[in-house]
Amino acid sequence: MTGLVIAVMCAASILGGILHGAAKRTLPQGVLMLLLALLVVPVGLADHPWWLLMLALIPTNLLCAPTLAATTETVSRLAPAQVRGEAMGLQDSFTRLGLAVGGPVVGFAIDHSSPEWGFAAAGLGGLVIASAGLLRRRTPAPAPEPELAETLPRPS
Repeated sequence: MTGLVIAVMCAASILGGILHGAAKRTLPQGVLMLLLALLVVPVGLADHPWWLLMLALIPTNLLCAPTLAATTETVSRLAPAQVRGEAMGLQDSFTRLGLAVGGPVVGFAIDHSSPEWGFAAAGLGGLVIASAGLLRRRTPAPAPEPELAETLPRPS
């Protein structure tokens, strides 16, 4: 039944992405990430029967694509045009770093407790990261001086 569970997870993620793309106004990236992490924590409580786990995974996967899309939107909006490609590359690298670090952490939680705690470890880690991001105060970058802006090379 694993294939069916994964197919439902994928369908929920696609639906979430479509709804996010169709919405005129969506939740900010930090809020989406916090909700996604919060919804992952209790998933391990619904491990039996298999269909209950599948149902518990639907809300998290509805937020998966919107969170990824909102993160990309935020990075592309905040990065100046001259370094946007580099910023997007860094975003991709840090996403991969999170996967590389998160997998063994979740595996450690599973090995030293139970599979249910893997979901809790993933969700709690996400809550820490999302909370830190939301608590960090961002100050807007000052607008470039007109003379400086005119001397900057224009992207071709």
